Amino acid sequence: GAGGIFGGSGSPTFTAPRALPVFNAPPPDLKPTFAGPEPKLTEIATIPGVAATEMVRTPNGRFVIYTGDLPGVFRYNLATKQSTPIVPGGFNVEITVSPRGDRVVFMRIEDITKTEFGPLWAVAINPATGLPTAPIQRVTLSYGISPVFSPDSKSIAFFQIPKDLMAVQTGKDSAAIAVVPVTGGAERIVTKFGQGGQGIERLSWSGDGKWIYFKEGTDKGPGGLLSRVPATGGQPEQVLLYGHPESAKSTIDAQIAFFDVAPRGSGRIGYLSANGGRGEFKIPATAGTSVGAFGPPKTAFNTTVTNALHILDLGTGKVRDLPAGGVNARSVSWSPDQKRLAFATGGVGEPQEVVVMNADGTAQRHVPTTGGSPSWNHDGSALVYSVDNFREIRELNVATGVSRVVTSVAAPNALQATNVWQSDGKSFVASTWEYSDNKVASKLGASEVRLDGTRRELRNVSADVPSTLQSVLITPRLAAVATGKPPQFASGFVLVPLDGGTPRPVPMPALEPGERLSIVWGKSEHWFAATRQKNGQQSIQLMSTGTDSTRLLRLPAGVYPQFPMIFLPDGRSLLIYNQAMGAKDVTVYLVPLDGTEPRLIAHLPPGTGGMAWYGSSLSADGKSLAFFAGTPTTHIYDVDLTAILQLINKKP
Repeated sequence: GAGGIFGGSGSPTFTAPRALPVFNAPPPDLKPTFAGPEPKLTEIATIPGVAATEMVRTPNGRFVIYTGDLPGVFRYNLATKQSTPIVPGGFNVEITVSPRGDRVVFMRIEDITKTEFGPLWAVAINPATGLPTAPIQRVTLSYGISPVFSPDSKSIAFFQIPKDLMAVQTGKDSAAIAVVPVTGGAERIVTKFGQGGQGIERLSWSGDGKWIYFKEGTDKGPGGLLSRVPATGGQPEQVLLYGHPESAKSTIDAQIAFFDVAPRGSGRIGYLSANGGRGEFKIPATAGTSVGAFGPPKTAFNTTVTNALHILDLGTGKVRDLPAGGVNARSVSWSPDQKRLAFATGGVGEPQEVVVMNADGTAQRHVPTTGGSPSWNHDGSALVYSVDNFREIRELNVATGVSRVVTSVAAPNALQATNVWQSDGKSFVASTWEYSDNKVASKLGASEVRLDGTRRELRNVSADVPSTLQSVLITPRLAAVATGKPPQFASGFVLVPLDGGTPRPVPMPALEPGERLSIVWGKSEHWFAATRQKNGQQSIQLMSTGTDSTRLLRLPAGVYPQFPMIFLPDGRSLLIYNQAMGAKDVTVYLVPLDGTEPRLIAHLPPGTGGMAWYGSSLSADGKSLAFFAGTPTTHIYDVDLTAILQLINKKP
């Protein structure tokens, strides 16, 4: 939103506004130690049955505006605890509220079957009630993301992107930062970006109206640049180069810049202030773990889901309920003998456990932990799982319930256990991330971890494919890597042998104009899969792990496969979970790999969507699928930043 973390009514004011100091490298004394206390959070409201995905608070603090798992935009009254739709229907994202509190701007996805972007729209609201005073109005002709109001609420700055994103990748078109009046009109270009400009996001406008700040991606690593450009137009200049942040945000008066200091949910937030102050503080786990989690002024939110475990019989299509689940229950896993199940419960700010039980839900054992995603060893005697923000891997002895540390790494590095085991059953493959403090440098790799605690690197994957978007281990010796820009799409794939062999690009039919290749994964020993989409028509791109063979599987109209796609053990079919954005109907299709017609095999319970399916598990015989379905609740918190403000405003 326009207010950053500290904007809006009741926020601190800074005298003698001035621009942030400009650094060409991270300040050397920005140490990876916490320099201040955590902000104090107090839960002020819950919205049952709602999974909010974006939320902003109005400047007067009376209302929150949110979008979620249902079409439309909603106003929640913090006094009456009632939600009211203020924008009818549509798929709306990137919401923000004007400093005056009299207008809400959002991006409305134009056609969800063809794109994930759209033009900016606005609705005028009464600041006293938060309710609309006029119908919604289109603001831009072009597509726009990351809208932000000017301090006087009269203009909107946004990242302007062409409808054909591939044209930006190929240099045939360009993206830009633009400014438009709040009621619509001519879109004035502030500065243009060429190829790869999709890394621009998180715009904020300085309080004097002279500068527009933004986060800019870099090809030097996982970090990026905090940059600024004159609001009247010109060339961007770098404010701060940071090594680890996934986001950067400056306040509305541009007196303070905030950025994530370390990856993978550490909650470590760095700041740089105009008076020369710099340092870190930590966001409480309940609020989320990045700058963006604060979103609106002095408000944070998160969503929990109370999930129940179900078993789908692939032969009959019938769903059986199990007496198991819990808050944010996820990542279920069948034992090799198919007699037991294991899963994780809890989440950010919640008690966490690994639960082991019989396949009928009886004999449940709850083991307290700080992580999840359990993976069985070959004989079902033990589970391994990652804990402590992916800093540690533990082994749980299923018979005794005793867990022990197998291996660990020091912050800010991370590693994650996978379900890829070596044939001896005594070691498994772990994904690894290595970061160098205060430098734009990282390494994505794979290591073999033995149960005796020894660990050896198999390969530095990012050194071979530096433009990595996402990688997935297919076999104990092979990784598939997606390449290309922008981040949510791929342009191709590379197979990287983990034994030191030469990486090879995967041959496949070239993308046609307007066609997108996703990184929706399905994987087996012999195949891996992604989705291709053009004009709303989805198909599955199959690629062989051992040969140059590829296949294109056509899907029926209206079928939108979600992550992950699951190969059946017989190697003949692919199981896909289907749910269009905003749709309540959740179905499962069986897709034959020989190209014959896909078959609808089941309708799943409401609430199965998203991460519930992501953590599903297919039994070894390919007959039973364990999955979760549940009811969400959005929690809203008031954030007391007094201690942090005292720290930041203190002269260095």
